[in-house]
Amino acid sequence: MLREVKRDLEGRLTPYDRADIKSGTERWQKTADYEVLQMRQEGLLQPDSHDGVWALTVKGKLLLEGPMAEDPAKNLRRFKQLSPEKQAELLELAGLTKKPKIHDK
Repeated sequence: MLREVKRDLEGRLTPYDRADIKSGTERWQKTADYEVLQMRQEGLLQPDSHDGVWALTVKGKLLLEGPMAEDPAKNLRRFKQLSPEKQAELLELAGLTKKPKIHDK
C-alpha cells in the first residue's frame, strides 16, 4: 500500500520528506505508518488489515462517504463526542450499520 501512496505523492515529496531518519526509513514513510496507527486507534481502519491492504471500518466509511464527508477531521471530533446511541443512529441513517453475519452449515 505504501508503494501506491508514494506514487500518489511523487510530485509533492520534498527532500526533507525523502530524508532517512535514524531507523533508515524515509521520513514520509514513518509519518504514513504513524498515521495508519492513529487511524486504527481511532477506529477508522480495520485492526486486522494486513498484507498491505488498509480496510476502512464503518466509521471510516462514514467520514469519507457519508453525510459528514465535507470535513472528515472536524467531523470525527464531533462524532467522538456523541453518545454511543447517537453514533449508532447516525451510522444507521448513513446506511453504514454492520449487518450480522450469517454462517451456512
